[in-house]
Amino acid sequence: MCMDVYWLEAWLVEISHGLHARGLLGAVTHLLAKQGPDAVVLNVVTLAVSVGITVTLSVWAFRKSSSVWSRLAIAVLLASPLCALFFEEVGDPLMVVFALFLISVACIQRTTSKPARIFVSAVFCLAAIGIHEASIFLFVPAIVLINSAPQRLELRLFIKCVLVAAPLLALVVLDNAPRVSNPDYRAVNSITGETIPRIEVPFPSYIQLAHEEAAIYFATPVKVLQFLLKFPRVWCIQLLGLVLAAGLIAHGDSARRLWRNWLYLSICSAPLYVIAVDWGRFTTITFWLALIAMWIQERAAPAPDPLPQATRILLPARMPPEGVLFGVVAALILGAHAIYPDYGINGMPALSLPIVIPTLLAWMAWHRWSRTAL
Repeated sequence: MCMDVYWLEAWLVEISHGLHARGLLGAVTHLLAKQGPDAVVLNVVTLAVSVGITVTLSVWAFRKSSSVWSRLAIAVLLASPLCALFFEEVGDPLMVVFALFLISVACIQRTTSKPARIFVSAVFCLAAIGIHEASIFLFVPAIVLINSAPQRLELRLFIKCVLVAAPLLALVVLDNAPRVSNPDYRAVNSITGETIPRIEVPFPSYIQLAHEEAAIYFATPVKVLQFLLKFPRVWCIQLLGLVLAAGLIAHGDSARRLWRNWLYLSICSAPLYVIAVDWGRFTTITFWLALIAMWIQERAAPAPDPLPQATRILLPARMPPEGVLFGVVAALILGAHAIYPDYGINGMPALSLPIVIPTLLAWMAWHRWSRTAL
């Protein structure tokens, strides 16, 4: 149905013989459906998660917007691949983690007690790695960022993240679960009566993934070139979305804070780019996490210089709303297709790469205009 068999496996993985890095959803499924879950019900649940995330982000964003331009910018983001990914990856455990992240953030915002915030954060982190181990590089750094509320991008922020993430990563690496699925526990489509076959070894170890990725990206000069070209394919839309958000949605110093959040989260998620193939999925999640963290940090005292002085060389000083809005809308529409079936892995279609050149030219012209215009 809507769920891919690969994602379905995360809801069925057997954990009776030991812990598993993605075993929490399977444990819940086993408790609720001992003979095997109904695939129709699982599709409804996972679709509800994607819809819930989209609705929550929409409501939150429109409440934070204060002008017609910011609301139109939010509409563009929701119509772009940055939102379409939530439905491309129906059943993805990371979407469940995203939903739990939104709930945890709401709880953190509603309490001023530091022990309560730490407790909520700790419970979330443990649940997140139990659902999907990639959360260590995506959502755990975001929780550290929200709880720390740093005024600058400093080394100690990364040290805090490592101190939190390292024990969690050790739990994942040292898990002793069998790598072979229990073939007797299967999902059944109640509409057609079909029994869905299991994947024998669905989730390989990090070491195996690293070997596989090395063969995919670095085996030949052509593959190295494809590896390098994949970066603009997965980053172009995300960067355009950041420009749109920084120009029309953020307020004052929040724009620099947004870029700082994105830079921090991108560095923390860097290991995923050598142990996994679905880069578009990671960059999209990073974009929304940076935006959510910015909204939360707006309550704190504004920082005079959240980013290093060198970043002012790249970030324009002035951002004209009309030019940003229409320029980025055109780039988003022409640069990638929101219904492109492989965006979560490769980002934009390869044929869309030429849009990067006029995008850079527009950026240079806009940057020069912002420095010289009155």
